[in-house]
Amino acid sequence: MRRMGVDFQQLDDVTEVLIRFPDKELILPEPQVLLMKAQGDDIYQIVGQSEERGITASTAVEEGTSIAPPRSFTEEDVQLVASQANVSEEDAREALRATDGNLAKAIITLTQG
Repeated sequence: MRRMGVDFQQLDDVTEVLIRFPDKELILPEPQVLLMKAQGDDIYQIVGQSEERGITASTAVEEGTSIAPPRSFTEEDVQLVASQANVSEEDAREALRATDGNLAKAIITLTQG
């Protein structure tokens, strides 16, 4: 593998790995971590048992992190969703709020629900 430009390194003394999603976290306490460097990229292999933890605004503030703000939408978005789903603008606005401004999800929600 070294001849192909891939270097391996065991990372010792790693106490925790955290993978953060918008609404939850995966915590791997005391994992085994292998770092591979290939073609200018770092590739991490992580082995261990994970624990899932929900994340809330208060948790994020306590930890000094932030949660991604919900996507906003414009009146043009409202009109587009309303026309595509054949609903009122108020229904379109409500669907956009429920889907954090995701136009496609809002339209699908309105047409399938």
